[in-house]
Amino acid sequence: MGKLRWVGWYAVAIVIVYVIMPGISYALAVAIEKAIGVTRFGSPGRNFLFALPIILFGMAWMGWSTSTLRWYGRGHAIHAFGKAAQATKRLCNVGPYRYAQNPMYFGWLTVMVGLGVTLGSIVFIVFVPLAWVVFIYFYLPRYEWPDLKRRFGDEWLAWHRQTPVILPSLWKRWKKEDDSPASGPNPGQKSGLYLNKT
Repeated sequence: MGKLRWVGWYAVAIVIVYVIMPGISYALAVAIEKAIGVTRFGSPGRNFLFALPIILFGMAWMGWSTSTLRWYGRGHAIHAFGKAAQATKRLCNVGPYRYAQNPMYFGWLTVMVGLGVTLGSIVFIVFVPLAWVVFIYFYLPRYEWPDLKRRFGDEWLAWHRQTPVILPSLWKRWKKEDDSPASGPNPGQKSGLYLNKT
């Protein structure tokens, strides 16, 4: 019965992530295109050839992130408004989480860019990621960060302060100044392109 429940949860999550959210994004992009009179480029078939590597890259990041949460964090990725279907038992600061706090968001935004390339929509490529980044920065401090801080304390705070929120910082990790997952700059130091405030 438990397995059936998780299958149901993941089915709902897939519908939301790959159907509802892209549908909302597409509707907004179409509305903006009509409002400002922007035309699309290329053809869907040809554009898709260029978009496919982008989409696969984004899906790979999402898959890597989800499996890390499941097998290392011992929890699930399904989380909404401060409530987790199964909260992680330990802080995920390994794998893709060494490079970004929210690699699944990065992967999903990459998939959306690939979809925009397929559609030949400059508005979709530029506007959709920016709009969702604004939403994510509104959402995280209010719902996800307080829960993580409560559960993992100083360990989360140190990792949060040194790790970019969305855009992976590969270069910083390649320096290998210290091999420990939660090591790095002093607390409060700026981290890459996305700054963290607590």
